[in-house]
Amino acid sequence: MQALNTIEKWKVEDPFPDLRLEDINPISQRIFSLMCRQREHHLLKQHFFEISGAIDMTAALDYHYDLFIKHKNNIAMNENMSHLPLKYEAIAYVNRLGQFYYFYLSDLCSNLRESYENSLFVKITKKFRMKNTAHRSIDSPRRESIEEQLAHALIFTDTMLRGTSLGATPLPHKEKWEKMKVIFKSNRLNSTENINLILEEDHDKIMGELFSFFKDLLS
Repeated sequence: MQALNTIEKWKVEDPFPDLRLEDINPISQRIFSLMCRQREHHLLKQHFFEISGAIDMTAALDYHYDLFIKHKNNIAMNENMSHLPLKYEAIAYVNRLGQFYYFYLSDLCSNLRESYENSLFVKITKKFRMKNTAHRSIDSPRRESIEEQLAHALIFTDTMLRGTSLGATPLPHKEKWEKMKVIFKSNRLNSTENINLILEEDHDKIMGELFSFFKDLLS
């Protein structure tokens, strides 16, 4: 099986050979094209399954984000539509990010670990996946206080909107959902470590980090 773990055994072709990497979107496709263009890199000749699998995780992030935005737009058009799909897509997104986190921690990427330890994808994984979506601290505490456990359990219980300078006058439903952004709060404790998940702001930042990560890995 190890003999198959090389890009040389697989038909992998760049879908956009005439485009600059910076012009390829979504970014997960840009990362795939990067891999195709770096097919002579020694890591791809020895660890193709690990790297191509991690790139597939980035495609899943784009997939879940697109569905998240689709659901938000649907809610804007129909105020009776359930908000639950937003929560489910956000949870799926975080879990896929958590998958990538363990690729980042693997021996294959050890030389990049320090450079990316303060990245947003690391912070989101630690704050959301490790306390709520992979396991809930309320079910399997890991030194968290009961107050922290309850706060973690509340992360995805409701859908909150955050606006910027929208004034005090309540907005009509459609305008509110078009102008404001969905926010999931990491917890409700007074902590300097609090970090929020706002996919409409965070997704592009995270994907930019992951593109840079693969550029460094395959340089």
